[in-house]
Amino acid sequence: MSICLAISDVDWAITKDVFAVIGTVITGLGVVTAAIIGFCGLATWRRQIKGQNDHELARRLLVELYRMVEKFQTYRAWWIYTHEVNREGDPVFCGNPQDRHARKELGFSRRVESLQESYAQIAASLFEAQALWGDEVVDRAINIKRLIDEYADYVNLMLLSKDPSEPEDEREDHLEALNSRRLVFKYRLRDKDDYGDELERAVRNFEGALKVKLAR
Repeated sequence: MSICLAISDVDWAITKDVFAVIGTVITGLGVVTAAIIGFCGLATWRRQIKGQNDHELARRLLVELYRMVEKFQTYRAWWIYTHEVNREGDPVFCGNPQDRHARKELGFSRRVESLQESYAQIAASLFEAQALWGDEVVDRAINIKRLIDEYADYVNLMLLSKDPSEPEDEREDHLEALNSRRLVFKYRLRDKDDYGDELERAVRNFEGALKVKLAR
């Protein structure tokens, strides 16, 4: 009987308000907890996606870099290989000086074009790299582009200095300008190779930055 009286004496309006407040607090805590968990999960997901993007972009750039370097090593030879000028649609050359020079022009122009195309592929990926990484990695590719331009300028001067169709005094001027440049071609028996050493440093510098991104 006393229990019944005690229960009947409870102010149920106040009790319901108390329980409502407690329920609201619990619900609020649940929402906050869910938001924190969701935010942490989203941050983890973003880190994973960024890591995947970094890895894929670094891998692609490394592949493009190695392809270009392989070409560069071949193109530093003084001579033009037969397969570089013997393709379908190419002009037929004979043995006179003009044709021998035209063969060299064709071969070297294809080398320069091939190097520029290889760097253009790298440059296209560098736009994405700049968006993801800023200038940190992009700046390291600049020296490679500068060395390609130096190679192209040297080749152009060399061909002009040996062009039979050019007047002798102009060929001499081109030769003088050529001799003021450092050698971009490689001698097998020559110890000193300033151009090759700088090219290797530029490649290793760029490669090192990409491998850091690849490891993430």
